[in-house]
Amino acid sequence: MTDASFVLTTRWQARGGRTRLAVQEEVRPDHARPWLIFIHGHNVDRAYALEQWRVLRRTLHVPAQLQVGLFLWPSDLWRNRTMSKLAYPAVTERAANVGRILASYLGPRNDRVILIGHSLGALVAVNAARELLPERQPLQAFVLLGAAIAVDDMTWPGEFHRVPLAGREAVGFCPEDRVLRSVFRPGQRFARLFRRASEAVGLHGEPREARDWLARRTRVSDHSYWRSEESAALVSEVLTAPPTGRAPDSWTLRDWPVPGWDVPG
Repeated sequence: MTDASFVLTTRWQARGGRTRLAVQEEVRPDHARPWLIFIHGHNVDRAYALEQWRVLRRTLHVPAQLQVGLFLWPSDLWRNRTMSKLAYPAVTERAANVGRILASYLGPRNDRVILIGHSLGALVAVNAARELLPERQPLQAFVLLGAAIAVDDMTWPGEFHRVPLAGREAVGFCPEDRVLRSVFRPGQRFARLFRRASEAVGLHGEPREARDWLARRTRVSDHSYWRSEESAALVSEVLTAPPTGRAPDSWTLRDWPVPGWDVPG
Protein backbone atom coordinates (compact mmCIF):
# COMPACT_ATOMS: atom_id res chain seq x y z
CA MET A 1 0.00 0.00 0.00
CA THR A 2 2.89 2.40 0.68
CA ASP A 3 5.19 1.33 -2.20
CA ALA A 4 7.89 1.22 0.48
CA SER A 5 10.31 -1.58 1.35
CA PHE A 6 10.09 -0.42 4.96
CA VAL A 7 8.35 2.14 7.17
CA LEU A 8 10.00 3.57 10.29
CA THR A 9 8.19 5.85 12.74
CA THR A 10 8.38 7.83 15.95
CA ARG A 11 4.64 8.61 15.83
CA TRP A 12 2.18 7.38 18.44
CA GLN A 13 -0.88 8.29 16.39
CA ALA A 14 -1.90 9.26 12.87
CA ARG A 15 -2.33 12.97 13.64
CA GLY A 16 -0.60 15.10 16.25
CA GLY A 17 0.64 13.62 19.50
CA ARG A 18 3.94 13.00 21.23
CA THR A 19 7.17 11.53 19.90
CA ARG A 20 8.19 7.96 20.62
CA LEU A 21 11.51 7.67 22.44
CA ALA A 22 12.72 5.01 19.99
CA VAL A 23 12.11 4.21 16.33
CA GLN A 24 9.42 1.62 15.67
CA GLU A 25 9.58 -0.57 12.56
CA GLU A 26 6.05 -0.55 11.10
CA VAL A 27 7.37 -2.45 8.10
CA ARG A 28 10.69 -4.07 8.95
CA PRO A 29 13.66 -3.40 6.65
CA ASP A 30 16.25 -5.94 5.59
CA HIS A 31 19.23 -4.99 7.75
CA ALA A 32 21.64 -6.69 5.36
CA ARG A 33 20.90 -4.26 2.51
CA PRO A 34 21.55 -0.52 2.13
CA TRP A 35 18.67 1.90 2.72
CA LEU A 36 17.32 5.11 1.22
CA ILE A 37 15.03 6.89 3.69
CA PHE A 38 12.63 9.76 2.90
CA ILE A 39 11.93 12.18 5.79
CA HIS A 40 8.92 14.49 5.41
CA GLY A 41 8.67 18.09 6.59
CA HIS A 42 6.65 20.32 8.93
CA ASN A 43 2.91 19.97 9.61
CA VAL A 44 2.57 16.63 7.82
CA ASP A 45 0.34 13.96 9.34
CA ARG A 46 0.74 10.25 8.66
CA ALA A 47 -1.66 10.09 5.70
CA TYR A 48 -0.09 13.08 3.98
CA ALA A 49 3.43 11.71 4.53
CA LEU A 50 2.44 8.43 2.88
CA GLU A 51 0.91 10.32 -0.04
CA GLN A 52 4.09 12.37 -0.52
CA TRP A 53 6.10 9.16 -0.52
CA ARG A 54 3.87 7.43 -3.10
CA VAL A 55 4.28 10.35 -5.49
CA LEU A 56 8.05 10.60 -4.99
CA ARG A 57 8.56 6.84 -5.28
CA ARG A 58 7.09 6.77 -8.78
CA THR A 59 9.87 9.05 -10.04
CA LEU A 60 12.83 7.49 -8.22
CA HIS A 61 15.21 5.28 -10.21
CA VAL A 62 17.52 3.44 -7.83
CA PRO A 63 19.63 0.27 -7.90
CA ALA A 64 17.72 -2.94 -7.24
CA GLN A 65 19.95 -3.64 -4.23
CA LEU A 66 18.85 -0.44 -2.50
CA GLN A 67 15.82 -0.61 -0.22
CA VAL A 68 13.65 2.50 -0.28
CA GLY A 69 11.32 3.57 2.47
CA LEU A 70 10.23 6.41 4.71
CA PHE A 71 10.55 7.74 8.22
CA LEU A 72 7.46 9.20 9.91
CA TRP A 73 7.66 11.73 12.75
CA PRO A 74 5.00 13.90 14.47
CA SER A 75 5.77 17.22 12.79
CA ASP A 76 2.11 18.18 13.23
CA LEU A 77 2.07 19.04 16.93
CA TRP A 78 -1.72 18.98 17.16
CA ARG A 79 -4.53 17.20 15.38
CA ASN A 80 -5.61 20.58 14.01
CA ARG A 81 -3.17 21.28 11.15
CA THR A 82 -4.01 25.01 11.16
CA MET A 83 -2.84 25.27 14.77
CA SER A 84 0.19 23.13 14.03
CA LYS A 85 1.27 25.56 11.33
CA LEU A 86 1.70 28.25 14.00
CA ALA A 87 3.99 26.05 16.09
CA TYR A 88 7.10 26.29 13.93
CA PRO A 89 9.51 27.31 16.74
CA ALA A 90 8.44 24.34 18.86
CA VAL A 91 8.61 21.86 16.01
CA THR A 92 12.24 22.77 15.22
CA GLU A 93 13.19 21.47 18.67
CA ARG A 94 11.22 18.32 17.97
CA ALA A 95 13.03 17.87 14.65
CA ALA A 96 16.40 18.05 16.40
CA ASN A 97 15.32 15.49 18.98
CA VAL A 98 13.88 13.16 16.33
CA GLY A 99 17.18 13.36 14.45
CA ARG A 100 19.00 12.11 17.53
CA ILE A 101 16.47 9.28 17.95
CA LEU A 102 16.94 8.27 14.32
CA ALA A 103 20.74 8.33 14.73
CA SER A 104 20.48 6.01 17.73
CA TYR A 105 18.42 3.59 15.64
CA LEU A 106 20.77 3.65 12.65
CA GLY A 107 23.75 2.94 14.88
CA PRO A 108 26.71 1.19 13.27
CA ARG A 109 25.02 0.67 9.88
CA ASN A 110 24.81 4.39 9.04
CA ASP A 111 27.51 4.21 6.38
CA ARG A 112 25.00 2.25 4.24
CA VAL A 113 22.18 4.77 4.59
CA ILE A 114 21.08 7.66 2.36
CA LEU A 115 18.67 10.21 3.84
CA ILE A 116 16.34 12.40 1.76
CA GLY A 117 15.10 15.26 3.93
CA HIS A 118 12.33 17.53 2.65
CA SER A 119 11.80 20.97 4.22
CA LEU A 120 12.04 20.54 8.02
CA GLY A 121 12.82 16.87 7.41
CA ALA A 122 16.20 18.16 6.25
CA LEU A 123 16.79 19.38 9.81
CA VAL A 124 16.02 15.87 11.06
CA ALA A 125 18.55 14.50 8.56
CA VAL A 126 21.44 16.79 9.47
CA ASN A 127 20.82 16.30 13.20
CA ALA A 128 21.02 12.55 12.66
CA ALA A 129 24.19 12.98 10.59
CA ARG A 130 25.87 15.14 13.24
CA GLU A 131 24.94 12.73 16.01
CA LEU A 132 26.55 9.85 14.14
CA LEU A 133 29.84 11.59 13.40
CA PRO A 134 32.03 11.58 16.52
CA GLU A 135 32.69 7.86 16.91
CA ARG A 136 31.35 6.28 13.71
CA GLN A 137 31.55 6.50 9.94
CA PRO A 138 29.53 9.36 8.44
CA LEU A 139 26.26 8.71 6.65
CA GLN A 140 26.68 7.45 3.13
CA ALA A 141 24.81 10.50 1.80
CA PHE A 142 22.04 12.96 2.38
CA VAL A 143 19.90 14.91 -0.07
CA LEU A 144 18.23 18.05 1.29
CA LEU A 145 15.20 19.26 -0.69
CA GLY A 146 13.89 22.75 0.04
CA ALA A 147 15.78 22.59 3.32
CA ALA A 148 14.30 24.58 6.21
CA ILE A 149 17.75 24.96 7.77
CA ALA A 150 19.44 28.28 8.47
CA VAL A 151 22.46 28.98 6.28
CA ASP A 152 24.26 30.28 9.37
CA ASP A 153 23.92 26.86 11.01
CA MET A 154 25.88 25.21 8.21
CA THR A 155 28.95 27.47 8.64
CA TRP A 156 31.24 28.13 11.58
CA PRO A 157 30.30 28.64 14.38
CA GLY A 158 26.90 27.16 13.50
CA GLU A 159 25.88 23.82 14.96
CA PHE A 160 26.29 21.89 11.69
CA HIS A 161 29.51 23.53 10.49
CA ARG A 162 31.58 20.34 10.66
CA VAL A 163 32.47 19.20 7.14
CA PRO A 164 31.49 16.73 5.88
CA LEU A 165 28.45 15.37 7.70
CA ALA A 166 27.98 12.63 5.09
CA GLY A 167 29.97 10.84 2.42
CA ARG A 168 28.03 12.87 -0.14
CA GLU A 169 25.97 16.00 0.53
CA ALA A 170 23.46 17.44 -1.94
CA VAL A 171 20.86 20.20 -1.88
CA GLY A 172 17.97 21.06 -4.17
CA PHE A 173 16.91 24.69 -3.83
CA CYS A 174 14.64 27.31 -5.39
CA PRO A 175 14.98 31.09 -4.81
CA GLU A 176 11.28 31.46 -5.64
CA ASP A 177 10.12 28.97 -2.98
CA ARG A 178 7.00 30.69 -1.64
CA VAL A 179 6.64 28.51 1.45
CA LEU A 180 10.18 29.10 2.70
CA ARG A 181 9.86 32.80 2.02
CA SER A 182 6.59 33.13 3.94
CA VAL A 183 7.16 30.66 6.80
CA PHE A 184 10.87 30.13 7.42
CA ARG A 185 12.08 33.67 8.16
CA PRO A 186 9.15 34.59 10.49
CA GLY A 187 9.60 31.22 12.20
CA GLN A 188 13.29 31.96 12.66
CA ARG A 189 12.48 35.25 14.37
CA PHE A 190 10.30 33.48 16.93
CA ALA A 191 12.67 30.56 17.40
CA ARG A 192 15.80 32.74 17.74
CA LEU A 193 14.90 35.75 19.83
CA PHE A 194 17.70 38.32 20.02
CA ARG A 195 19.60 36.59 17.19
CA ARG A 196 19.88 37.60 13.56
CA ALA A 197 17.44 35.70 11.34
CA SER A 198 19.16 33.71 8.60
CA GLU A 199 18.04 32.69 5.13
CA ALA A 200 17.01 29.09 4.47
CA VAL A 201 19.40 26.71 2.73
CA GLY A 202 16.46 25.72 0.51
CA LEU A 203 16.24 29.21 -1.00
CA HIS A 204 19.77 29.57 -2.37
CA GLY A 205 21.62 26.29 -1.81
CA GLU A 206 24.14 28.15 0.34
CA PRO A 207 26.68 28.01 1.93
CA ARG A 208 28.45 26.62 -1.14
CA GLU A 209 31.64 28.50 -0.34
CA ALA A 210 31.92 26.61 2.96
CA ARG A 211 30.70 23.14 2.00
CA ASP A 212 31.70 20.84 -0.81
CA TRP A 213 28.17 19.81 -1.65
CA LEU A 214 26.23 19.22 -4.82
CA ALA A 215 23.79 22.12 -5.24
CA ARG A 216 21.09 22.10 -7.90
CA ARG A 217 18.66 24.95 -8.58
CA THR A 218 15.12 23.71 -9.23
CA ARG A 219 11.82 25.18 -10.39
CA VAL A 220 9.89 23.97 -7.34
CA SER A 221 8.44 27.34 -6.30
CA ASP A 222 5.52 25.73 -4.41
CA HIS A 223 7.83 23.66 -2.13
CA SER A 224 6.34 20.33 -3.31
CA TYR A 225 9.67 18.61 -4.03
CA TRP A 226 8.13 15.14 -3.74
CA ARG A 227 6.22 15.89 -6.98
CA SER A 228 9.26 17.04 -8.94
CA GLU A 229 11.28 14.85 -11.28
CA GLU A 230 14.15 17.24 -10.53
CA SER A 231 14.28 15.73 -7.05
CA ALA A 232 14.53 12.21 -8.44
CA ALA A 233 17.25 13.36 -10.85
CA LEU A 234 19.25 14.80 -7.95
CA VAL A 235 19.00 11.53 -6.03
CA SER A 236 20.23 9.62 -9.09
CA GLU A 237 23.10 12.08 -9.42
CA VAL A 238 24.09 11.51 -5.80
CA LEU A 239 24.08 7.75 -6.30
CA THR A 240 26.69 8.06 -9.05
CA ALA A 241 28.76 10.96 -7.67
CA PRO A 242 32.08 10.69 -5.79
CA PRO A 243 32.08 11.17 -2.02
CA THR A 244 32.36 14.71 -0.69
CA GLY A 245 35.94 15.91 -0.71
CA ARG A 246 37.17 13.20 -3.11
CA ALA A 247 38.53 14.06 -6.54
CA PRO A 248 36.64 12.38 -9.43
CA ASP A 249 39.76 10.40 -10.43
CA SER A 250 40.29 9.06 -6.90
CA TRP A 251 37.27 6.78 -6.66
CA THR A 252 35.29 4.17 -8.54
CA LEU A 253 31.79 2.80 -8.13
CA ARG A 254 33.43 -0.23 -6.53
CA ASP A 255 34.44 2.08 -3.69
CA TRP A 256 31.21 4.04 -3.31
CA PRO A 257 28.32 4.01 -2.70
CA VAL A 258 28.27 0.23 -2.08
CA PRO A 259 30.35 -2.49 -3.72
CA GLY A 260 28.42 -4.23 -6.47
CA TRP A 261 25.71 -1.64 -6.98
CA ASP A 262 24.22 -1.27 -10.42
CA VAL A 263 24.22 2.37 -11.51
CA PRO A 264 20.65 3.64 -12.09
CA GLY A 265 19.84 4.76 -15.60
